[in-house]
Amino acid sequence: SSSQPGDFLQEESLPNNSLDGLDCLVPLKKRAKKGKGNGNNNSNNDDDDSTAPLQRKTITEYDYPRILNNILPPSIRILGWCPVSPEFSARFSCSKRTYRYFFPRRNLQLAAMAEGLQYMMGRHDFRNFCKMNCEQVINFERTLVSGRVASPQESYSVEMGQSWPTMEQNDDMLASIASPHDMCHVEIVGNAFLWHQVRCIVSVLFNIGRQLEAPTIVQQLLDVKANPAKPSYEMASESGLVLHDCAFRHLTLGRTVRNLWGA
Repeated sequence: SSSQPGDFLQEESLPNNSLDGLDCLVPLKKRAKKGKGNGNNNSNNDDDDSTAPLQRKTITEYDYPRILNNILPPSIRILGWCPVSPEFSARFSCSKRTYRYFFPRRNLQLAAMAEGLQYMMGRHDFRNFCKMNCEQVINFERTLVSGRVASPQESYSVEMGQSWPTMEQNDDMLASIASPHDMCHVEIVGNAFLWHQVRCIVSVLFNIGRQLEAPTIVQQLLDVKANPAKPSYEMASESGLVLHDCAFRHLTLGRTVRNLWGA
């Protein structure tokens, strides 16, 4: 065979995570011959790797999630991993973030909250929906891609370029009767967020849901020329806020069934 050691080894095809395997050809290990050293540094043809018999070997990466999960507390689980460059930043390399805010339904009007959230879709100046930090931030424009106001019974979805929320009902009969104790959530997807932006957004949506404000209050607050100063209102509590997902371009996490099952 004309195959040489490392023929299948390319930098871009090396194992990227614990799911990957790479087949390559490597020389058979040789045992040192005793009593053959005579001080001559010239090697003979028998020791030439180019003519040595080759064997197929599968190279795999360590299952890092399993290793880490063995020492992490049960409340923290690693599902997958992938290699990154030294310039990678978990904060600044993130291309999309999904936040969810959980709350009991009480007497909130979810449809009105979704209407208010719809007005926020797209790129806007959110200085009236955040905690001001002028020393570090001079640009308050951010882009919200999509969102959702959901309960066990129905879900109102909003997106960029959409004029009105889309409602979907849950056909499950067990969840057909609404209750003030239903656990609902607001989901907001964006490229980046300002300091306490989600908590401020949810606070305004709560006022809309209580019918203390009309959904059009969002349009007024986004008009920074008419309202250049943030009005005084209390942020929503941090207890209901969850960073649900982060997306990174050109990264594919390898997730094994073992780690997903143990989550």
